[in-house]
Amino acid sequence: LESRDLIETLETLGPTLSQKGVLIPCSDVTVLLISQHRDSLYTWYHIPLPDEAIVERLMDKIQFYTYAQAHNLPIPPTIILHSREDAERAAQTMTFPCALKPPISADPRWEQNSKHKAYKVSKPEDLLELYDVCCEWADVLIVQKWVEGDDTQLYICNTYLNRDSEPLVTFVSRK
Repeated sequence: LESRDLIETLETLGPTLSQKGVLIPCSDVTVLLISQHRDSLYTWYHIPLPDEAIVERLMDKIQFYTYAQAHNLPIPPTIILHSREDAERAAQTMTFPCALKPPISADPRWEQNSKHKAYKVSKPEDLLELYDVCCEWADVLIVQKWVEGDDTQLYICNTYLNRDSEPLVTFVSRK
């Protein structure tokens, strides 16, 4: 589900369907893959995703952070790290614990080096030590206030709406 194999499988399956299927991707990687390959899939599938630019904004934490700030959306305090100097400033000003993570969850360099989507950092010196390691895995990193709770407290509501914004399919999942 997290590689070009997904698209190839959908392209193989598509012509065998008796009617157009509906794709409801439920992970960052599959949303991004289907969005990027929507042109080759539209013949066989309804793809209930916004324009590709909106998908990219939602996937890229820096783009989303900029958008959230511009529209006064409530998000945890966030600092974008372009350099070691930025990390040093963050170590002095960020509330701990915090999270250190890449701007895009599906970054191949990050995934080659870490199985974690983010690291929980307890104190300033740990942030600098971790930054020195992780800066090799992404061009830019993000530090964000840690929101307490484990993955079992993450709920996701997925909906498929018609043109009149009436729900045709809804489901809630819990991580």
